[in-house]
Amino acid sequence: MRLSVTTEPDPEKWWPVPPEIGPLLITPARQRTTEQQKRLAAHYRTVAPGLRDLERELARLTERAESLTKATYSTLVMAERDKPRESFIHGRGNFLDHGKTVTPGIPAVFAGEAFTNVSDRLALARWLVDEKNPLTARVTVNRLWERFFGTGLVKTSEDFGRQGERPSHPELLDWLACELLKTTVPGVDESARGHAGRASPGPAQAWDLQHIQRLIVMSATYRQDAGATPPSLQQDPYNRWLSHGPRFRMDGEMIRDQALTVSGLLNPEVGGPSVHPLQVANLWKELGFLRPEIGMDEWPVSEGPDLYRRGLYTFWRRVCTYPIFATFDAPSRDVCLSRRPRTNTPLQALAALNETTLLEAARVFAQRIMAEGGTSPADRIAFAVRTCLGRPAAPAERARLESFFEQQWKSFRRDAAAARALVQVGSAPRPPELDIPQLAAWVMVANVLFNLDETITKG
Repeated sequence: MRLSVTTEPDPEKWWPVPPEIGPLLITPARQRTTEQQKRLAAHYRTVAPGLRDLERELARLTERAESLTKATYSTLVMAERDKPRESFIHGRGNFLDHGKTVTPGIPAVFAGEAFTNVSDRLALARWLVDEKNPLTARVTVNRLWERFFGTGLVKTSEDFGRQGERPSHPELLDWLACELLKTTVPGVDESARGHAGRASPGPAQAWDLQHIQRLIVMSATYRQDAGATPPSLQQDPYNRWLSHGPRFRMDGEMIRDQALTVSGLLNPEVGGPSVHPLQVANLWKELGFLRPEIGMDEWPVSEGPDLYRRGLYTFWRRVCTYPIFATFDAPSRDVCLSRRPRTNTPLQALAALNETTLLEAARVFAQRIMAEGGTSPADRIAFAVRTCLGRPAAPAERARLESFFEQQWKSFRRDAAAARALVQVGSAPRPPELDIPQLAAWVMVANVLFNLDETITKG
């Protein structure tokens, strides 16, 4: 029983009882129907003092969830000034010595009749994509070709000027550029365009990048075998004449993403802020890049699925490139580059074998091999090769991998401490029922597969 006392002359003014609830309160409890009891309980949940804190917390969390849902990521954009700022030629580079006034425009040798007076960025943008200006289309299709073949038709994709390399197939470059612009190619039979058009369903529009990519990947040139014969290697060692299919080592981000994908760890989430996967311990402290003013005394390692986001989302500081990416020739971003060089160094082999994320991916892939690959070593090796390389294992490969597995399993049975240390790499969960020495042996097999040229090479 509870009594409430107040000095207010009209308590219902401050604590009103809804008209439909008053009669229910007057009704003796034993005489209330089930429906009346439910209505009273529902009303009590809206006014009970003990629930106020929970309601406030629920309201706070709901408001935060709504704010996160509506959150947007902004970026800087440029807009024309209402009154353009005057620009001058500075005498001997002295910004205080104003010489002749200059205005926006395009050099007459490039502009042509239609664009002699370019006064703003919009006019410049229109000039860039005008069909009378083939440069933009040529640069675009050359960079697409470079992504698929490793080297552009113009090798120096960052320089189309006099100091750049001449195109290996100038007619092909012109045809692709015109195909992107959807204009007529001088001196080229239009039946070729019809054949190319039939390769992709539906009519292509101007600047249709999907159409160009479809043309490239469905061409006989791209679909060639990547294996080179001795005569072709002798006559075309760098494949500039496209004597065989493209074959080149993947970028560092792709190598990491490939291992995470095969293991099943990759988080395919799209968008959002940058993440901080595992980093070399104390690297920022050694380089002196601490930022205590924002609470970033050390590399803040992400947790959970953020550890396995695609390399695209890795936090990048120009003066401290993520090590595994830098090892595989990723630029520091101090300057803008349109293409990356590709080197082949012993450090890359060491990183691919021992880098923590790649080793964790090998461990999780080993767990997948044991769970999904069957019960016998032969079945598991067949599953591992097919999953990693996308083809069945050759008999010689299968025999060699079986021998390697038996050797490693025997070694880890003798050294249980080394086996435990290997299977504890990374934070991904490990099924406790798996035999540790056997799992460690499969980790080594998975690591070998991850480091095959066939795995890290596009071909």
